[in-house]
Amino acid sequence: MANTSIGFGYLNPEGAALMLTTLGLGFEVMSAMNSSPWTAENFGADEAKAASCWKYTLHATAINAAMGAGASILTKTWWPLIGTSVVSVYMAYTYRQALNRGMAAGNTDWHNNGGGGSSGASRSPWSLSKKDA
Repeated sequence: MANTSIGFGYLNPEGAALMLTTLGLGFEVMSAMNSSPWTAENFGADEAKAASCWKYTLHATAINAAMGAGASILTKTWWPLIGTSVVSVYMAYTYRQALNRGMAAGNTDWHNNGGGGSSGASRSPWSLSKKDA
């Protein structure tokens, strides 16, 4: 008879549900602590903003590790820690890649992006100001 309990070596429906739940929660922590990677790419050449983005990425990674470890201890399965670890590694890679692209393009803010975007002199398509019309 197969062992159906949640254990450190089994991926059963309960383990899969725990992993999927912590995957989702891991992304929620990342999005609560940081702007999107697309945003990071738009200011990657601003050293202070890039450092701040990376600091919050590391904070979110630490929170995810603690959340995954705590859930793994409580449930006696590795799957919550695996779920939060997968998200943390993927998002740290994604943010680092976005910041590097922004640095390479010379992007420092929304209007000073070295990738051929607005120089700041043209009207933003998202502007709500009537004087920009």
